[in-house]
Amino acid sequence: MTRGGRSIGFIIHPASYPVARLIWTQRIQDEDDQYGRRILLDRDFWVDFANMCKKATSRIDGIDSQTLTIALSVISSMIMDEIAAEDKRIRNREIYDSFLDFVVAIMKRTDLDKARKAQIIHDKASLMQL
Repeated sequence: MTRGGRSIGFIIHPASYPVARLIWTQRIQDEDDQYGRRILLDRDFWVDFANMCKKATSRIDGIDSQTLTIALSVISSMIMDEIAAEDKRIRNREIYDSFLDFVVAIMKRTDLDKARKAQIIHDKASLMQL
């Protein structure tokens, strides 16, 4: 292999947050190169990248670059949507974990019959709006 005979590619798919691909290949288009690795990028990188895309849309002029403007806007939106979805998953995970603990505690009670246990669990789920 000669020096400079290969290239490094950094591939970001907005819907793959927080994962990107780093590849080492002859042609950047070859995403499945054997030297490709999935890497985790921190949240700040993704937010900064989304903001850069959004700012770039305001700097692009001309009718020919309208497709690029739309693409950058979509990329920014997709990244921010993925970040919001992750926040929601984290928040919901805490709610479901606490609900699961409640269900386990109710199911362990021997002084209640199955129907009453089910009613208590149903009432709690309704109260939590699950």
